[in-house]
Amino acid sequence: MAYSLMTQTAEQELLRRREYSDLVHRVRSLAASAVPEGSVIAVVSKGDPDLLRIEGRVAQHFPRTATGAYVGHHPADDADAIGRLEAARGEGARFLLLPATALWWLDHYAGLARHLETHYRRVADQPDSAIIFSLEGSVSSAEQVPDQWSEALARNVRSVVTALLPAGAKVLLASDSGRTSPIDGLAVKPFRLEATAAELESERSGGAEYLVIPNPTDWLAGHAGLRAHLESSCLLVTYQEHACAIYDLRGDAIAEPAEHQKQTRTARPRAARKARQRGGQRRSGG
Repeated sequence: MAYSLMTQTAEQELLRRREYSDLVHRVRSLAASAVPEGSVIAVVSKGDPDLLRIEGRVAQHFPRTATGAYVGHHPADDADAIGRLEAARGEGARFLLLPATALWWLDHYAGLARHLETHYRRVADQPDSAIIFSLEGSVSSAEQVPDQWSEALARNVRSVVTALLPAGAKVLLASDSGRTSPIDGLAVKPFRLEATAAELESERSGGAEYLVIPNPTDWLAGHAGLRAHLESSCLLVTYQEHACAIYDLRGDAIAEPAEHQKQTRTARPRAARKARQRGGQRRSGG
C-alpha cells in the first residue's frame, strides 16, 4: 500500500512538472508573438529562470533586486507592487508579463490592477498562458495596429490562428469588407464587423466553432453589446493587440462575478481560475 501511494505521488509530481513545462512553452510563444524583438519584459517569474528564456527579448525577474536576481518574495501590498513596477519601468522595462500561475496578482493587488488598466494597456491576454501589459502608455488607434487586412496583419492573424486552433476548425473571421484571408487547414467564413449577437448565435447554431477578430482593440471598444455577449457566453482563447482576438463558440463561458469581469475584461476558463486560486494559496510562501 505504501509503495502504491509513493508511486501515485511520483506520477502526480511528474504530471505537474509536465503541465508547468507546457505552460512555460506557451508563455514563451505568446511573448514572442505579442512583444517586439529587443524589448525588455518584466516577468512575474517567482524566480524561475525558464520563464526568462524568451527568444529575441530581454526578460527580467519581477520583482528583482538591484543585481537582477529575484527578490525572493511577493510585494507587500499595492503600494509596494506599484512602486516596484514603476521602478522596473524606469530601468527600461517596456512590458509586464504575468503567467497563468500569477494571474491571482490582479485579484490580490487590486490597486495594481487598476493602475495597469488606467495608465497602460493590455496587449495580450491568453487565459491558459499569460497576460501582457505594455508599459508605454496609451497610443492612438492608428499607431496600435495596421489597417484591416494589410499583409502584415493577415500574416500575424494566420500565425496566431494556426498555432492555437485545431485542424479543420470552423472559423468565423470578422471582416468589414466580406473578404477573408485563407488559412490552411481551417474552414473560414467571413463575419460582418457590424453583426449583432443574434447573428452570431445563428452562426453558432449552424456549426461555427470560433470567432476571430483582427484588430481587436478598436472593434471590441466600438461594439459594447456584442463584446458583452461574447464575454458572458463564450471563452476567450487569446487576445493579441497586433494580431487578433479569438473566442471559442462551442460552449458557455464560466460565470464569474460582474466586478471581476469588469476588472479583467475577459471571461476566463476554469483552468485559469484554478491557477489563480492555487497561486493565492501559496503567495505567502514567497
